[in-house]
Amino acid sequence: MKRRITGWLLILVLAAGLCTGSFPRTHAYAADGVNFDTTDVLDDLNGAEGFHIHNYPYDGTGRVKHPEILNVVEYCYSYRTNMRDNYGLYLYLYNPQGVDIDTDSKANKVQLAVSYGTDKDGYTVPAAYEKFNLQFCSMSTDADYYRLFYKFKVVDHVSGDGKTIAERVNSNARRYDISGIELQTKGDRNATEYTVGGTYTFTGYAEGYGPDGSAESTLSCEVQNLETVRLDLAGKTDGVDKRTYWRSHSSAAGAHHQNQINSVFFAIDKAVLEKYGYILQRIKAEWWEYRTRPAIVIDDKRIYDALSKWNGVQISEEYDRSRGWTLHNADYTYTPGGMGGVSVYQWSWNGQLNNGGLNPVYSEDADTLLPLLFYTGGMDVNEYVLLPETLQTYLESYDKSYVNGALTFNGREYSADLFDADADEGRTKGYNLRTFDIGDPADYWDIRSYDDTHTWWDKLRDYGFGSIRTDDSFTDIPPIQMLTEQDFAVQDIAEHLKINPEDVSVLQDYFHAVKADSEVFLFRYAVTDYWAEDLSVFEIHNGEYGTHHNDVGEIRQGTQFFDFDILEFTFNKDGVYTVIPAVSSPVDHISGYTPSIEAEGNDWWKWIAAAVLLILLVILLFPLLPYLVKALVWLVLLPFKGIAALCRAIKKSSEKRKGEKARKKMDKEFKKFRKQTAKEQKKTERDAKKVNVTDLKAKIWTGKKNKSELSKAEKYALDHDEEWQREQEIIDQILYGGDTEDYSDW
Repeated sequence: MKRRITGWLLILVLAAGLCTGSFPRTHAYAADGVNFDTTDVLDDLNGAEGFHIHNYPYDGTGRVKHPEILNVVEYCYSYRTNMRDNYGLYLYLYNPQGVDIDTDSKANKVQLAVSYGTDKDGYTVPAAYEKFNLQFCSMSTDADYYRLFYKFKVVDHVSGDGKTIAERVNSNARRYDISGIELQTKGDRNATEYTVGGTYTFTGYAEGYGPDGSAESTLSCEVQNLETVRLDLAGKTDGVDKRTYWRSHSSAAGAHHQNQINSVFFAIDKAVLEKYGYILQRIKAEWWEYRTRPAIVIDDKRIYDALSKWNGVQISEEYDRSRGWTLHNADYTYTPGGMGGVSVYQWSWNGQLNNGGLNPVYSEDADTLLPLLFYTGGMDVNEYVLLPETLQTYLESYDKSYVNGALTFNGREYSADLFDADADEGRTKGYNLRTFDIGDPADYWDIRSYDDTHTWWDKLRDYGFGSIRTDDSFTDIPPIQMLTEQDFAVQDIAEHLKINPEDVSVLQDYFHAVKADSEVFLFRYAVTDYWAEDLSVFEIHNGEYGTHHNDVGEIRQGTQFFDFDILEFTFNKDGVYTVIPAVSSPVDHISGYTPSIEAEGNDWWKWIAAAVLLILLVILLFPLLPYLVKALVWLVLLPFKGIAALCRAIKKSSEKRKGEKARKKMDKEFKKFRKQTAKEQKKTERDAKKVNVTDLKAKIWTGKKNKSELSKAEKYALDHDEEWQREQEIIDQILYGGDTEDYSDW
């Protein structure tokens, strides 16, 4: 990387009492009880050789001077753990616009490298980055330099490797890679990140903190450029808001639910891609995620005004007629059974619920606060979109109730009554830090539709005879996609890229505006559930149910993302991975609440026609009823007959298998017997050749050996001796008679 040496910065090493001795020695601070956190920012800077305040003027336009880090100071580092009480890392900010920084905000942070690897040339390079909180120390308060300079201290913490910054650095060369600093300006929703882009390497020690406690300070600092990728997701510099979202027509969650994909797009300079690879392998990002309570949207001014007095007012879950109104989602679930049936609402307010009797009525979510209430301004609720800015402003200004306390995160505070206690299934409520990798199948998105989990009967019950798309399933949607001209040549760009249809022209114009020097990437980082359904509104008169108001309101609910930020990119060039930090100001990604998607053409006459046809069918088939009953009985018994036949077949098959098994076993034994017999036969033949047949016959004739005592080999030898066989035939003729032959030779 290109080296950038700042002369006065090499000298301004406050932790050393500084190299020139123009500052007090660090051991003097300790001796005098001075805490470096409390020293004035201008006193520190004015004491540095080479610093001249006239080089840092105000610039209200921001065209010439921009906020930047003047210096990074390592204070009182020691390799001895018992001497690190005063250790700290300090940042000095030049603020030429004099913006009023919220010095107490928890959103003030700095991004540093927390792990390292080696590049293809063997050089040490950062492998991962992490954010650290900043503690405000001081700012310039002189009338002529008010808010021109700020001093912050990095708040150390234990990272994922189990180490703090002090424990992680090499004592002989303490390296701090700082990509950017995030500061919260009063009045702004989100912090702004300013580029630091520096590698600060400190060597030596302040006096009294090195191996030789009596040695003078040897502390020095070298600064090098740290390459970063600058992003502007909110469009503050180019006017292009790069946040978008897409919603499907249906969802496996059921009727009135939709899948939502949250995405951002951005450009990366081709020079960076040429150097580190056109494959954007990984993106590391963070955000805070919360699902809002169901929002009630009303288009009738009288009803809205009547409900407004209950907005943020806690009520009991018990039904109270005096409240005048009952609300619940229109399509409740009814399950028949016994003498009655069970009705279940997904959401209700002041519902007449009962947990017993023949027809119990339940509610999965009995609202007692009605915290999110909106008026369409007279526009039909089925056409009204609750815009992101309207919703966010409402969330920020709501102060009517804090029954569930305050929701605080990253320096922000909302009423917890505005948000659900849980996140969507499989999602994490609150802080999320995740690295997406295009090489990991688990990071690809699968979108499941209504048809994936519902039958045709479910669809008829939920949507009637209306026309609605319920088969919009998608698999293996990549989290990171580099866009090409072909992506804008399709008929439905929004469906193809999974972005909001209203953002198609914005993305397309942005792509063509930067394509000469940059490539545009689409980053899909979250898939959540969106629910929008008609609202049933009952107006109670004289303590009883009165008027049922139709089509005057909707109930809508979704997940919102706060302080979304991209921390780092990992590029892949021929298998060589390089991590480059991103300098990107956090943004809120608030998605608007759109009207519910209802089935089209679901006319009442179709239900009447279906009922009439059913009646006619029953009349026509009545004469055939006995036969139909018989056929029905036959159909009912058919499975049992089939089971019986199957059992018989299984039994027969089992017996057949047993017979075949026995036969195979017998064949195997017989084969073994034949093999053994043949082996014995060969042995007998070999042994027979060794028998002296003449001596054996003499022993038999003289009575010295009986035939029953003969061995197999001896029997075999005699049986194959022609003279012996001839003698036996003569003896048989003499003893038992037979044909007369000439025995003169014998």
